[in-house]
Amino acid sequence: GRLRWIARNRLELDCNPIGVELLESESESRIDDFALTPPIDYTTPIHEIPLRLLQVTKLKCGCICIGLVISYVISDGQSALHFVTEWAKFARIEHSNSASPSLFRSILLAQEPACPPKFDHPEFNPPPFFIELTKEQITKLRDKVNEGRANNFYSRYTTFMERCEVVTRHLWRCASKACEHASEQLTIQFIVMDFRNRMEPPIPHFRHDYFGRASHEAISYASSKIREAIESVTAEYVMSSLDFVQNQEELSQYRSFHIIGCA
Repeated sequence: GRLRWIARNRLELDCNPIGVELLESESESRIDDFALTPPIDYTTPIHEIPLRLLQVTKLKCGCICIGLVISYVISDGQSALHFVTEWAKFARIEHSNSASPSLFRSILLAQEPACPPKFDHPEFNPPPFFIELTKEQITKLRDKVNEGRANNFYSRYTTFMERCEVVTRHLWRCASKACEHASEQLTIQFIVMDFRNRMEPPIPHFRHDYFGRASHEAISYASSKIREAIESVTAEYVMSSLDFVQNQEELSQYRSFHIIGCA
């Protein structure tokens, strides 16, 4: 299928007969020379842009490079990885233990007419700043944080802080200090959430076999509330975020298109 524009600058998936675009090429270069992913011409009208592009390149050294580009509009990273895994099993003529992909969509539809969101959604503000940390630095941070679990700051949680929570806390704290905010200044931290296992009522095969985008950005307000923010992403919160999007006239600032990978 392809995407198409509908009213109010929305995108809709048109399940038409136009299929996946598969590219096959041969190269005299070695695999270390370049990364091979299919090119995308974003000047093309959106209804002509493939939602999935595959490029199989045979290299002189005997290796085969598979470049994969998947539209982020129709699937998130976990769905894309599941597709690649199942594709590999099919190529090896292996039996798949996974159930058929769940294409159940109505659970993620906002109400018509759209209702006002029940929660404030600052996660739709401009994106945060990114920084890279080494494995050793992350381990040191995690050990330091977990050593202080006995105090009241973390006493409400019975499990150790995860790496993601520790790094988020550290970056948030450093950014706030660098900005020299006043002590009463409100700051926010964005966290990517997977709500596959949080929806109510339960959806068949909604976790790993669900094909689509099932990620949501949650908000937290203090270092000790990072986990609280993660746990706050309930089915009701997700539906509120859908109501928020439904009420927006313009969605360009919230939209990305393709995930690009090479193997």
